[in-house]
Amino acid sequence: ARTPRRVIHMNPLPFLLLIVLLASPSSRTQTQSPPDPIQISVDYLFQEQLTFEAVLESGVDVRRAAVFFQDTESGETEVLIADQVEGDPPKARVVYDLRLRPLEPFTTITYWWQVDLGDGSTLTSARQTFRYDDNRFEWRMLLDGGRTVHWVAGELPFAQRVSSALSDAQDRKSVV
Repeated sequence: ARTPRRVIHMNPLPFLLLIVLLASPSSRTQTQSPPDPIQISVDYLFQEQLTFEAVLESGVDVRRAAVFFQDTESGETEVLIADQVEGDPPKARVVYDLRLRPLEPFTTITYWWQVDLGDGSTLTSARQTFRYDDNRFEWRMLLDGGRTVHWVAGELPFAQRVSSALSDAQDRKSVV
């Protein structure tokens, strides 16, 4: 004997409505990180100067602003204090004279700002990096076997010959 089946009829509308609500962007919790209270930038003229700037939120009472920068090759950290912080929003600017203390070309520099506020608190920006290239020229670059060849004049075969000569020199050095 067969057991009678029970069929339950359900209205699909509530389930469809729930799926639509869960899938809609307005029902999701949006977590956005707050904007960085310090907007930072750097510009440079090769072998002349680095110019670091920081712009803070409007209405902030700044007591001191300092930029830290580090050559990742040497690991040395320089600290420069801004002479003035002016305007609304407050803007700090520091110029580093590369003629007095040059940096190695093609190194990576990490920099960040620390700002001491009038209420005794401190703000620190996110760290940023840039590559200190000789920006006086339009450099071309060849990556070859773990070596990087930079050149400004000539075609690709020139750079390939340089890379080959470097490889030969390295092979001779390892034999010695």
